Amino acid sequence: MGLFYADVANDEKRAYKCFQKAVELDACEVEAAERLAQEFANSRQWDLVELVARRVLQASRKRLSARREVSWPHRALGVAELVSNLETHLISKNERNYSKAIQSFQAALRNQPDDVHAWIGLGEAYAKSGRHSAALKSFARAEILNPRNWYANYILGMVQKDVSDYAKACDTFRTILVDHPTEFSVSLSLAQTLLTWAYTAFRTGEFSKSIGLALEGFEVASGLVEEKEELSEAWKLIGDASFLGSLVEGEISQELAQLACSILGLDVPEMNAETGTETSGENVEVGSRAVLLQCNVAAMEKTVALTEGDRLAHSAAYFNLGLAKHHLNTHESLESTPESVLPALECFKKAIQSEPRNCEYWNALGVVMARHFPSVAEKAFSRSLQINERVRLLGSKSNV
Repeated sequence: MGLFYADVANDEKRAYKCFQKAVELDACEVEAAERLAQEFANSRQWDLVELVARRVLQASRKRLSARREVSWPHRALGVAELVSNLETHLISKNERNYSKAIQSFQAALRNQPDDVHAWIGLGEAYAKSGRHSAALKSFARAEILNPRNWYANYILGMVQKDVSDYAKACDTFRTILVDHPTEFSVSLSLAQTLLTWAYTAFRTGEFSKSIGLALEGFEVASGLVEEKEELSEAWKLIGDASFLGSLVEGEISQELAQLACSILGLDVPEMNAETGTETSGENVEVGSRAVLLQCNVAAMEKTVALTEGDRLAHSAAYFNLGLAKHHLNTHESLESTPESVLPALECFKKAIQSEPRNCEYWNALGVVMARHFPSVAEKAFSRSLQINERVRLLGSKSNV
């Protein structure tokens, strides 16, 4: 009856009640249990998914589905364990344990070696636990079984990014976008990878390459905000690209400054091709670096406005805005004054109010205050060390 309501009558509510009653009467009703678990998964009730899967596995007999062998209970347990680790904010990355998820996906594959979703889940669990080589093998197997499954390739690209193989990761994301151009998550990951690659190239002295990658990442992020203006992650990438452009002088930086002003709604400066400067109304030349730093601030202000409903994201947005204002102030002010550091100081304070246990926020607060408020900076550094003794104190710690 549940199958009739679900597949013929399209009455999900009655179908759900029928499946629930069937599982209550006999946990070996595998088809009903699977449909019920899918319903719970769609509503992200992972504890109920786990409950249904365990009831099926603990049943004394298993009635095999006509469609395939029963591997889904193990796979469902693996997904529940995986999501539980990812969604628990109180657990740090180093303390998360994905071994149970790995064991569940492996059990699913012993029952059904051709279960593509189990291979994808296993690869994702391996990747989250830091076993990238095993993850790559799992995704390769999933691609062989179903080459059209773009999600497997997407997670593969994320693993390639994690192991710093940025060129392959970008190629993977671009390949997906050829057939799925509207997948925002893939475009966002491509932009993030390009910016990470750009900053890595900058740190290794490949300045021309870094600014070229930053421009490409900026263009991808700009395309995202044109389609979905409320995407705060894309605005942050625009700000990151603008800041990197401010560190490298050249024609591409000038182009990036004009594009950034355009997307952010700022006055587009007229750049001098020879000097890399723009001229204001009073013929005062301002370098493209200053323009890009202003764009960085404007982009981070947008992320603050767009993350108001999310406490952690909002605090991170204020932290990024504080950094942007600090960089702009450092560029504009020949001599730092107590008044000049106040805008960045206020941003860091708001970030700490939302997330007081973040050692990076306290450390940044100490760096900004070290010159003019050394006693307060000392307390900020001390608080940062109390939260995380291994934190690396940056900037002006020697002045404290």
